[in-house]
Amino acid sequence: MLMMPTLDEAQVAYLVCDPELKITAISAHAAELLGVAPNELLGVPITDAVLALAMSAPRLLEVVTGRLTQFALEKLNLFQPNGETRYLSLYALSFASGLLVILADQSNQMRLQQHIQQQYYELSLLHERVAEQNQELTLRSQRTADLLALVTHDLRSRMSGMSSSIEFLLEPDAEPLCDEQQHTLMLLKQEVDAALALTRQVLDLQRLEAATPAHRYPIELELLVEQVAQAFHSHARERGVTILFDHDGALEQTFAPDVIVIGDGEVLQQAIANLISNGIRHTQRGSTIVLRLTTLHDIPILDPPLDPTQLWCVLDVEDNGPGIAPDVAQRIFEPFSRSGQTGLGLAVAQKAILQHGGRLLLQSYPGTGTTFRVYLPYVPQEQVGG
Repeated sequence: MLMMPTLDEAQVAYLVCDPELKITAISAHAAELLGVAPNELLGVPITDAVLALAMSAPRLLEVVTGRLTQFALEKLNLFQPNGETRYLSLYALSFASGLLVILADQSNQMRLQQHIQQQYYELSLLHERVAEQNQELTLRSQRTADLLALVTHDLRSRMSGMSSSIEFLLEPDAEPLCDEQQHTLMLLKQEVDAALALTRQVLDLQRLEAATPAHRYPIELELLVEQVAQAFHSHARERGVTILFDHDGALEQTFAPDVIVIGDGEVLQQAIANLISNGIRHTQRGSTIVLRLTTLHDIPILDPPLDPTQLWCVLDVEDNGPGIAPDVAQRIFEPFSRSGQTGLGLAVAQKAILQHGGRLLLQSYPGTGTTFRVYLPYVPQEQVGG
């Protein structure tokens, strides 16, 4: 047991368990992290002391017997008596016929990461609010070009400020970060830089009204949809909204695999993001947004009709919110059609889908939820050249 004084001197948070996983020793630092007095946990199974381990007893016993060299759990959420939440990582090693369990406090790093993510999502919402405010100026002056320049300057300034903040956090002489945090910050930096480019594209309505996309290349639509939705998960959780993928057979249908759309990925990404954002904003807490991608076997009757010689896929963005009144639904894709609540989002989405030879339709009635249905022409993956 000569290791224990060394760990104590280094202020390492640790617990020692016997072969039956009962706690036989606990450091003062570990007790502090768990929010208990040191003697309270002696003799208590570690799976009771740390509830996040309740399902992990078999794995811990495998470490005790040597079948596993170690066992780790990352980012455990532990609620403290004072109402705060700690984020811990746990590492279990075989020790003296039992276990040595090391606890690492990652609360500060997690809060920093959450703060940066929150800033990013608030910035996305700010994008729409600025566009709505600028529309009021457009109605007075009709000077669209000047307004677009003003919006672009405002958004670029704010996004550039956030990009600079992330760069500061990634500097070598800044507070040390783990590899995962550095990776997350780098991804955020990439997203902010992409948002800077998207600002120019989204606000450039003339380009979206062009007959063909500016850049055309094969796009895996399922992957694109999942990436966009993942970017909204944190914001959706804050609003009490759940985003579900119908791609594993758990729901009614199956996500269509190997669907390749030829077009501009950034434009399609913005269109799908606008539809998901609209669903989050217009549903109550506890609501669900379902994303469903399928291929069509029978061409529906639309006006104007879809090309029957083309392969078509359908992306549904379905929510169980309050629905949309018929008079509002008739003008839903017009800019600022809902008394300033919708802004340019749905109008831009429709232009982007039309630009790719598709259709964007609305299915909604008051009290029954809303579905935005996107029809897009596609080619099977096996027909796309490598």
